[in-house]
Amino acid sequence: MLPWGLEVARSLGIYSAAFLTNSAAVCSIFRQVDRGRMRLPVAAEELPVSLPGIPPLGAEEMPTFLVQASNPYLEAVMEMFALMDQNDFIFANSFDMLENEVAKAMLGQWPVKMVGPSVPSAFLHDNLNSDTDYGSSHDRLPEGDAATADWLNAKSPKSVVYISFGSMAQISAVQLEQIADGLIESGSTFLWVVREPEHRFLLRTRLDRGAAEGMLVPWCNQVEVLMHESVGCFLTHCGWNSTLEAISFGVPVVAMPQWSDQPLNAKFVDEVWGVGVRVGRGRGEGGVVGKEEVKRCVEEVMKGEEYRKNALKWRDLAKDAMRKIKKMLVAMAMADLLLSSNLTQR
Repeated sequence: MLPWGLEVARSLGIYSAAFLTNSAAVCSIFRQVDRGRMRLPVAAEELPVSLPGIPPLGAEEMPTFLVQASNPYLEAVMEMFALMDQNDFIFANSFDMLENEVAKAMLGQWPVKMVGPSVPSAFLHDNLNSDTDYGSSHDRLPEGDAATADWLNAKSPKSVVYISFGSMAQISAVQLEQIADGLIESGSTFLWVVREPEHRFLLRTRLDRGAAEGMLVPWCNQVEVLMHESVGCFLTHCGWNSTLEAISFGVPVVAMPQWSDQPLNAKFVDEVWGVGVRVGRGRGEGGVVGKEEVKRCVEEVMKGEEYRKNALKWRDLAKDAMRKIKKMLVAMAMADLLLSSNLTQR
């Protein structure tokens, strides 16, 4: 998202590498738009949209920037993609097996190297125990970590629904109430990240009336929560980081996408990877998902052995991808040392 970085690299005579933080599927769509192969916004008569390596997309499955008449976010992204081929390297936060069809469609067209999953390495590789955190958070509350861990430790394995909609999604009070009512009626135990104090007060009152067993927190260490044995599923907006973390740690997903790339990520969660379901039925006025649909999806995923089996399969493939990247990095470091040694001797 910083296209001027390329100019700085060129002026200094150093290499530049673009790091793509969306899925390869979403980035391939950006590529199609940049090359003039897609006309935006996509009209109803052009649906469903078929793109290389991606299942046919209906209106509610496409990234929202494809169907909106004007989108400042898309304009900023396309400024970067217009310069993409001038970079020496292009890295993507994904791994080959996860987006195999997209990767094959890109071969010979775009020199992308999958270097993901870009998550703290200690959770995917036993020999990297010190890398346990992303290293920053604008609203981290370390004093809350211990209380959250103690609460999770007291729960049975695979019994907790973890709920978080990321740092940017704006969930209405009406939608939050419907989610809370769905959780109450499903009888779920939950850990729910709710950033706004007024929303926490609203939900605590509602949940107490329903005698729901849950914990509301303003922040938590998401990777540590997803790794905890008590967590049975993840109710998420399906931002790419959250989606990749769930896959990397083998946690089934209830997908409730809001905007941007999230609808496409949710489609892959449901139809391609088979690790969860996308909330879809019962949307009312303003796109609000009803409590019945929330209840149905949470119960289906929490009881679904096939979702858990698929999630564990992708977790193992993510670990394998991390091992391959580590071997590559070690080989590069050894080659660098050998080259330095030879130059010193000369």
